[in-house]
Amino acid sequence: MIFDRLLLAQRDRWERLGDRFQSDRSIDWENVILWCALTAFFAIGVILLVRFSHRKEKKTRTHDSQELFAELCRAHGLSWKMRRLLLRLAKEQGLSQPVTLFLNPDPFVQDRLPETLRSRSRQLAKLQDRLFATN
Repeated sequence: MIFDRLLLAQRDRWERLGDRFQSDRSIDWENVILWCALTAFFAIGVILLVRFSHRKEKKTRTHDSQELFAELCRAHGLSWKMRRLLLRLAKEQGLSQPVTLFLNPDPFVQDRLPETLRSRSRQLAKLQDRLFATN
């Protein structure tokens, strides 16, 4: 009998356990809509950020030789004058891809310079040193 009372008392506790979680208030739809809007705004921001970063990553992976030439010039810290001189050298040497100047020092050799660039041989020698560290 004592055991039955104890079980009834425990049962009463278990039945009322969730009473504190129930509310007589109705849902505040303004807060729900506000939180949904903030979550959507945040999600859209993350999506745009991911897309922008992927687009920039794709752009740097292009196989465009002009873009590669510009990137190599930036990496070597070449000024606009030096870049134009390199492009002119590539044109005068008949190179279809100016980017090959970064791979092969032969076009910089004094004996192979075209007549139009002989006056710039000192600048070209400096460029060769800078690109290939021949010193």
